[in-house]
Amino acid sequence: MLLNVGGGDATHGPVGGIHWHMNVGNKIEYLASDEARQKIPYVRVTELSQGIVTEFRSPRFTNAVDEASLRRMDCMDCHNRPAHRYQTPNSAVSLAISLTNIDHGLPWIKSNALYVLTLPYTNGTQALQNIATSLSERYPNDPRIRPAIGAVQQIYTNNFFPEMKASWKVYPDNIGHKDWPGCFRCHDGLHKTADGKRSIKANDCNACHTILAQGSGAELDQLTPKGQKFKHPGDAVEGGCNDCHTGGLIGE
Repeated sequence: MLLNVGGGDATHGPVGGIHWHMNVGNKIEYLASDEARQKIPYVRVTELSQGIVTEFRSPRFTNAVDEASLRRMDCMDCHNRPAHRYQTPNSAVSLAISLTNIDHGLPWIKSNALYVLTLPYTNGTQALQNIATSLSERYPNDPRIRPAIGAVQQIYTNNFFPEMKASWKVYPDNIGHKDWPGCFRCHDGLHKTADGKRSIKANDCNACHTILAQGSGAELDQLTPKGQKFKHPGDAVEGGCNDCHTGGLIGE
């Protein structure tokens, strides 16, 4: 898969793709209904060269728009985690397995690792002790579990700070749309103009991605330079990615 990054003006690549939002010819403003800016019921796009203004509202949002509450979209609306990145347990455990820090031959090791990582703890010491005890009990007399315990403990140390109540659950990451709504805060297909003729699409994957190949085995040899329509592995699903991908979902 390629990312169509694009640019906001001709000096930074073609005007389009992900960075279309920063196009110097557009002004995008929005209204968030929560402090974390995860719920956005209103979007206004102004084409500066022609002075055309288009408003998109989510269903049931009929409120008058307070101009003072509008925020002009900028880089930080997507790149909101340039530092202090918290890996989700699912991503961190998958990476540790791929790096062989956790032996994938241990039965159900990913599910068990996610389980101990996502339990509530009051402090780091309690967490590390419980991770060691729980995993040791699940894999008695298996020497492969010792390095796995160390890897899981390191994941916890790097990404969870219970004394400060800080973890991936508390701080959304708006890049992409897998574990958090991200792009789908606006691109949900529900934000529409008053006449219902235009919407902020949710199914225009190829605007930001070019899927060269997908599937498994021989399917991955069938490269399509112009891109393929995204097919969800297994059964077809509806809704946003984060409806199922929660960051700590066992079996994800």
